[in-house]
Amino acid sequence: MRRAAPAAVLGLAALAVVGLAAAVYSYFTPATGIDGTPGALLVIVSTSLLAGAALLIGFVGALPHWARITLLVLCLLDVIGTGVAAYFLQAWVLLSAMVLAFVAWLVLALGGGTVREGAFA
Repeated sequence: MRRAAPAAVLGLAALAVVGLAAAVYSYFTPATGIDGTPGALLVIVSTSLLAGAALLIGFVGALPHWARITLLVLCLLDVIGTGVAAYFLQAWVLLSAMVLAFVAWLVLALGGGTVREGAFA
């Protein structure tokens, strides 16, 4: 079974949490201009799901191949969609986090994982 690179998994999850923090800040701070908007709330939800999916890919050893591929595709769509939303919301910290998350996704998806047993074995 192909296992994910630990650095890529943790990097993607950490960048999703950074994006989550930026989205929560933007949602609750009146000075941002996007406080209380549905777009900022949607980004909060999407970055939470991205972090969860990255951790599932990395820590669930018995994840079937089709589930791993599905989660990788959904993570890519999440990163792209959140990056576009960050651009439109002019949330530059969030956009930067999503650009770096895309790099982590590339390492995760194309990194040539090896056959191992157990999480991060």
